[in-house]
Amino acid sequence: MIGGLANFVLETATSPGTGAFILNGPETGRRAFSAAFRTGQTVFYFADDGSNAEWGLGTLTIGTPSTLARTTILGTTSGAMQALNFTGTVEVYNEIPAERIPILDESGDLTILNGHQFATVGLYTEVSGGVYDTNLIKGTAPNGTIYQIVLREYAGSHYSMLHYIYDGTNFSIYEMPQTPYNGGRLICPAGTGAVLSDLANYQAAGDYATAQSLAAEAQTRAGADGTLQTNINNEAATRINADNALQTNIATETQARITGDNYLNAIKVNRDGGNNLTGPQAITDGNQFMVAGKYSEVTGNTYDTNLIKGTAPNGTIYQIVLREYAGSHYSMLHYIFDGTNFSIYEMPQSAYNGGRLQCPAGTGAVTADLPFTDPNLRVQVFTATGVANGQVVSFPTVFRKTVAVFTQVISDGDGALANHNINEVTTTGFTHHGKDTADMYVIAYGYF
Repeated sequence: MIGGLANFVLETATSPGTGAFILNGPETGRRAFSAAFRTGQTVFYFADDGSNAEWGLGTLTIGTPSTLARTTILGTTSGAMQALNFTGTVEVYNEIPAERIPILDESGDLTILNGHQFATVGLYTEVSGGVYDTNLIKGTAPNGTIYQIVLREYAGSHYSMLHYIYDGTNFSIYEMPQTPYNGGRLICPAGTGAVLSDLANYQAAGDYATAQSLAAEAQTRAGADGTLQTNINNEAATRINADNALQTNIATETQARITGDNYLNAIKVNRDGGNNLTGPQAITDGNQFMVAGKYSEVTGNTYDTNLIKGTAPNGTIYQIVLREYAGSHYSMLHYIFDGTNFSIYEMPQSAYNGGRLQCPAGTGAVTADLPFTDPNLRVQVFTATGVANGQVVSFPTVFRKTVAVFTQVISDGDGALANHNINEVTTTGFTHHGKDTADMYVIAYGYF
């Protein structure tokens, strides 16, 4: 609710109790509420009887006399958030309460009452040569989560979305580089994102331990490559034939498109004779964007908030939408148009729903996709030489807890490997037992 504010508005009311103020008219040199505002308008007010005061938002009804209903109480000198009982004459005047005054700090930034500061919306600054930060939007979702979006432009060639979000407990920063411009990977608090194509760098399941199996695999791959090349040649011939067939239908397709375009133009809004849009609208290069700052419920407890639209210094058009799922997690939808290409990116906030990040390079992989499903498990591999019976072998790095050790004796005095074993394993090392001094290969698993 926004309150009305005007200059030199002051009237008196007599013994209003806790009800509406019945206004007596303006004091000398001042204006009446009815001279400054329209009937039914919500206005700021202060009421003061010389001992106690109350302030808030009132609803004006112009008449003979005019009345001011005490609609919303913002505060009182008694500390109670309810109407005071005025039993005598009270002065009622129009002024903005401190609760509704925005305050800029020494840097020109606006501090919201809940203590979270955001940079000025819509302005951009040059971070370094050719690198700009554009402060796009700040706001509050229906469940109270605070968000801020910043667009970083690198020399006019690629962009990165910085997303700041505060849920009342945690403050997180996410970065989503636009890969059509720089091929970058998504970045989140857990680290730089892997994509599914990275998993191809890991050895597939199978027996690769012997030269014989490697040779067999190489032969299989060579045969597959030959088959693939044959298929490629056949596909190329098929495509040529298909392209020739398509070429013969160009005239028909062109006419169909013209007919479709004419029909589309005939049903556009704002055509002659009717269909008028309401509210602020922005049409840029034929692409329509929703009104910034509005949110709508897509399904039960799922909201789309249209956050911002604007133009970067080099002319690129962008639009940001925040999707909120049941107040528990969020997804950033980023639309961008560089004059040629129109792209859509989605970044689910993994801090809330554990979802995978998505980008044009593919769906983001997570640690659980990699060979060690336990992200805290660590491995130490090393050799120990000249280890005598009863000697303690120390780990290069001390484990925190839960250690498993596997050893393979490389060589000893008489080759009797069965006479070697380990025991007394601790987080710092293990004890070797064997009649001969040995060189050994050690693998240790545990938690740092």
